[in-house]
Amino acid sequence: MNTKVEGILLSKHPYGERNLIVKLLLRSGKLITVMFYGGRGGGEKKKASVLELGTMLKVELSRSKTTSDFQSAKEWQPIWMANKVRDNHLAFYALCFIVQVAAKVAVEEDLHDESQSFDQHSHGIFRAVSNALVHLESSVAANEFIPRGEVALYLGKLLVELGVFPDLKSCIVCGHALSDFKLMSLSSQHGGFTCSNCAPVDLLPADLWQLMNEVALKKSPEIKPSDSLERIALERLWQYFCFQCHLDPKDFKTLSMIP
Repeated sequence: MNTKVEGILLSKHPYGERNLIVKLLLRSGKLITVMFYGGRGGGEKKKASVLELGTMLKVELSRSKTTSDFQSAKEWQPIWMANKVRDNHLAFYALCFIVQVAAKVAVEEDLHDESQSFDQHSHGIFRAVSNALVHLESSVAANEFIPRGEVALYLGKLLVELGVFPDLKSCIVCGHALSDFKLMSLSSQHGGFTCSNCAPVDLLPADLWQLMNEVALKKSPEIKPSDSLERIALERLWQYFCFQCHLDPKDFKTLSMIP
């Protein structure tokens, strides 16, 4: 069993007066559930807790049985924290959305599986989540935070890593070059962008399509989302994401807080 891990804190739930049950997204892109005894801080020494959403942690685990539902943390320390995000309520909503989505699409890791190091299938999920959190923190620090843009960038990168990114070259229905159109639609049913000839209703400006082109071609630090992205475009991207990943949009409350 691998007892030394690194991961991003995706969720936490109190257990007793001072303990926390935490979901960690490991570098493998898979989840483990960990009990942090005393993780809520406090006590006689009034110890502060570093177990915050989005924090990257280095954790040493106690050895467990293969039948155990969760692991137990012996020692832990933060590697990276989203400090600036917590001073901006909209950015914090975006962070909550990022980690909530990650917790839904990632699968459980088996730390007792000796062949786990050969499974590279889920690594991209960790890459998308960690890049999204770093991009969010840096955009807030630089006063360049655009709520809809950050969320759309994250969803786009996650679609790339999950292998369900939409085709950007041609209309999914007629095959016409999308670059010829200023209005288009992102169709969940058809699985891609459709031109204005094939989707005469529910049309969007090409802003979302242009951002997805950047997502496909550039690394996250090189992308600066535009504030011209409309709310309806973000909702259409979210509908597409949920359709492709078999998720129920009603399970996610934080996106409604992003203006």
